[in-house]
Amino acid sequence: MDSSARGWVPTLVQEWMLIGAVSGFVVLCLSVSIALFPEATQEGRRTPATIVAGLAMVFGQVGWISMDRKRRGRDVGAWRFLAVFCGPLPIWLYLALEYRIRALYLIPLSIAIYVGTLITGVLGMSILQALRE
Repeated sequence: MDSSARGWVPTLVQEWMLIGAVSGFVVLCLSVSIALFPEATQEGRRTPATIVAGLAMVFGQVGWISMDRKRRGRDVGAWRFLAVFCGPLPIWLYLALEYRIRALYLIPLSIAIYVGTLITGVLGMSILQALRE
């Protein structure tokens, strides 16, 4: 099937742009959480900003898996629903099944992106907290 019959076909660059935009937005939300709700954030309670960050991560996962399936010329199917309800686990399963041997570096890379996003958010929260004092 040629690309014109499939409609819009995302590129690998667009997939990476989505990952970067979602990661940046999650970091921003976590930083806003400490700036506006410092006590709740320190106690580990949910705030509106952390809820938005979680939703952004879910929609980012769904967007990425949908884009990757379309780019590879496959139906999206149930993968997006698995990403909504099961978090990053379906992403890792998808990488293992779809990319086979390349999953050996793609799965650790995706884990590094998740961890890096959270660490950057925590660092941002710490900096904002230091500025408030």
